[in-house]
Amino acid sequence: MENFEVFLGGTCNGSQWREDLKPLLETFYFDPVVKDWNEEAQKLEIQKRSTCDIVLYVLTPKMTGFYSVAEVTDDSNKRPDKTVLVILDSDSNDEEFNRHQTKSLEALKSLVSKNGAKVCESLQEAAEFINAESKRIKYFAFTTTLLKADVLNGNDRIYTKESLEIAVDQFKKREFPMMGQLGHSDSQDIDLKKVSHKIVDVFIDGDELKANIMLLETPSGKKVYDMLLNGKLVARPKSAGIVNEKKEVQIKKIFSYDLIPVEEDSYKGILEPIVVTQHESI
Repeated sequence: MENFEVFLGGTCNGSQWREDLKPLLETFYFDPVVKDWNEEAQKLEIQKRSTCDIVLYVLTPKMTGFYSVAEVTDDSNKRPDKTVLVILDSDSNDEEFNRHQTKSLEALKSLVSKNGAKVCESLQEAAEFINAESKRIKYFAFTTTLLKADVLNGNDRIYTKESLEIAVDQFKKREFPMMGQLGHSDSQDIDLKKVSHKIVDVFIDGDELKANIMLLETPSGKKVYDMLLNGKLVARPKSAGIVNEKKEVQIKKIFSYDLIPVEEDSYKGILEPIVVTQHESI
């Protein structure tokens, strides 16, 4: 399905399981194995592990370290609904786990399963499960600009590039998903009756803070969909902070990124409203 993405985690070290799996998938996938492993590649891997719809871990006898074991255990505990584990008994060149390794990995499978994650016995089974999930989950997603750096907005405030970096850092450190609503509320809390979307990712693009947003199948989510088709909404943060004498905002905490009417936008005339085209209704 459009925008559905699978993270291909697990054994590297020359294992070919990723190349065997890719032709079986009917979805997008992210392969963290690159020729030039650097800081940027590491940051992207961490980001994708957080944002992909399914995080797949495949362990084979070619594994030399145990970090993937820690990752799948952690993910199966924190986000079992998006975690899948496969343990292959053999890899190329007839490599196999020894008896003690097999016993430990069976215990791992049991633990991951008890946490609520999916355990598959083969790449084929994993591919079938992932493909079915991609067709089951329906959503409408889009990318939009949240803030623009070093520009005086309609509220007489300026968000610096440092403020944008703080916003990204806060989002990355969240333990739970960030939800948003249609319209700002007076409270710092989300009005559950107005929840319309989930913030999938927040990132900086040039001098702009942007977000990938996914609409939810809620009454407000469906209302938002219709409003987006007519260019009537923008996404803006609901936050707490202080403003210095230079009118620069020092962000203390961002509670959510809500969708608000264009008429209420402090960046009206500076940033364009969200524009989307006709899409399969959620």
